Amino acid sequence: MKISFLILYVLIFSILSGCSNNLTKDVYQHTKYGVGENTQTAFIALSNITLDESTLEKIIDDYSKEKNKTRKFLYEYLLAKRTQENSYASEFIKNSRLNSALFLKNNTNWISIGSPFLEQLSMYSITNDDALLILMELVIESDGSNQSVIASDLRVAYEINPDRFLMVAKEMNYEVKKILLLMEDE
Repeated sequence: MKISFLILYVLIFSILSGCSNNLTKDVYQHTKYGVGENTQTAFIALSNITLDESTLEKIIDDYSKEKNKTRKFLYEYLLAKRTQENSYASEFIKNSRLNSALFLKNNTNWISIGSPFLEQLSMYSITNDDALLILMELVIESDGSNQSVIASDLRVAYEINPDRFLMVAKEMNYEVKKILLLMEDE
């Protein structure tokens, strides 16, 4: 009886592991071309599933060869989120300004109110002044539910460290009152 359960366990584990590897490879194939909603969704999905070492190495290699700036940014999002390495996070933050459209509207098949890219930037804004500054720029550019999401993220950064928040806003000559008002309205 114990042997039967052991064999069944090994069989199920083997099948599920194979499906996971195939799923990752299938999803990664959708990152190969363009920057449209399917490509963006594939990068987001990959950032939320387990990646084996060989797949991660392939992604890093493809990132290093990528010439398209938007696709490179999508790689930076994925690698920053999956590896937690400062180099990828720094590049993601630095290139966020060039890709503000990806933050202002969720043009993916990923179901969420705000953009998953915005969620990642918001996380960095808690400790990174450049990310916080970009959020401040985005809250002024945005409208509707997106503005509400960004204002809420700014409120979190403000509550964690109000002095830092005000310093970043003043250094960039932002109207602190306007940003605080947007945060209050939400």
